[in-house]
Amino acid sequence: MDYSFLWNLVTIVIMFAILVGLAGPLTWAERRQSAMIQDRVGPNRAGIDLFGKRITVLGLMHPVADAIKMITKEDTMNIRVDRLLYNLAPIISLMPALVTFAVVPFGPDIHWGDAVLPLQVARLDAGALYVFAVSSLAVFGVTLAGYASASRLAMMGGLRASAQMISYEVTMGLSIMGLFLVYGTLEPYAMVLEQGELLGGWLPGWGII
Repeated sequence: MDYSFLWNLVTIVIMFAILVGLAGPLTWAERRQSAMIQDRVGPNRAGIDLFGKRITVLGLMHPVADAIKMITKEDTMNIRVDRLLYNLAPIISLMPALVTFAVVPFGPDIHWGDAVLPLQVARLDAGALYVFAVSSLAVFGVTLAGYASASRLAMMGGLRASAQMISYEVTMGLSIMGLFLVYGTLEPYAMVLEQGELLGGWLPGWGII
């Protein structure tokens, strides 16, 4: 029996759970690092009152407070807003960010009898190009949000943000051209295998020629 389809579903669920679970800690880490760089107090307010003392745990309760705020926040709209497109815009922006992780290898292949189970949702020969192609779709979500808001200023802001995102993708694409030249492949798993080799028995081969 071929378990590849079932294994892909399991991998997708695990990957999605990891990505969603990392949202809170990464937000906390970004705030703490920004506070250190800017020499100011970072997130330290949200906490729990126990036995008359305020326990903040280095601001680790802030992601929980953010989640509660976002869930209970009122969703106000202009009466002229296209509700379908307006609600669809965030989904269009979020999905490319999640789908790009389909080609990211989270570990070596698992050998179970005669079956080889990859810790990767999709192993594509042009996986790196897939990342750029899918991530570029997020531009449509920003533009659609401005268009659906029925506001000229919002539309101009959406177009401006889209132009910025496109310009960032051009420079990002040029920045990883070196990886293509060094490894001679566009497949992320092959790149990871190349980096796993040691140069001289001790130096990791992180794209060093």
